[in-house]
Amino acid sequence: MAHPAAAAAAPQVPAFIVHNFNTIRHLGAGGYGVTWQACANAKGAAPDIDGGEDLQGVPRGPELVVKMMQNSGQFANVLELEHMIIELPDIKNCPNVMSSLGFVDDPFEDRAYLIIEYGGPTLDTKLWDHRQDGLPRNEVRDISSQLVNAHRALHRAGVIYRDHKMDNVVVGADGMVRLIDLGCFKEMGEQGYPADLNSWVREFRPTEVLLKQQYGLKADISALGQLLFWTAYDRSPFGQRVVNG
Repeated sequence: MAHPAAAAAAPQVPAFIVHNFNTIRHLGAGGYGVTWQACANAKGAAPDIDGGEDLQGVPRGPELVVKMMQNSGQFANVLELEHMIIELPDIKNCPNVMSSLGFVDDPFEDRAYLIIEYGGPTLDTKLWDHRQDGLPRNEVRDISSQLVNAHRALHRAGVIYRDHKMDNVVVGADGMVRLIDLGCFKEMGEQGYPADLNSWVREFRPTEVLLKQQYGLKADISALGQLLFWTAYDRSPFGQRVVNG
């Protein structure tokens, strides 16, 4: 089993990050974006942040996360939609969903950027650190309670999360648990179809998704339950599944 921090070679840092941030570290790449950990430069030394009307809330000094993706092609507008979803009142006011500090659309680079707080290492890293003895029961309960609270906020806002995995949960030094990466969301009123099978993480796909059936809110709760079981026991709640996903 590889350490969760192990990663491929870092890509070239884009100009927007170089010109506005320091202490830059590549965090990883997902299905549609690349992320860096960095600190925003002081005022007067971050031209795009200083001049960005929607970026005045970006703090200078603390560790932040900057997500980047190409702004054209298959995943066009994904980061902008994620920013808009995070800004919905029910979600924005929930302490267990990572807040957005700003969105930037750079047409010259054909890239978009989403700036968020750095919430700590991932749940995957935390489980790795406890791989010999498992997480203490009180920590499992606390993590579970906070993730349920995050999903309540999403569901009140009419949003199904769908992107359940250990790397999409971060745990701060103060024990604050936050859900990140809302780019795979689906509006609750919509129906899921076989075409969006890949929107769910393979290890946590609900039964109705594996069976290529229409799904709704219960599928999101099922995927959350699987993630919580894995947090407690470091394994899937299922043995070998009958349905191949």
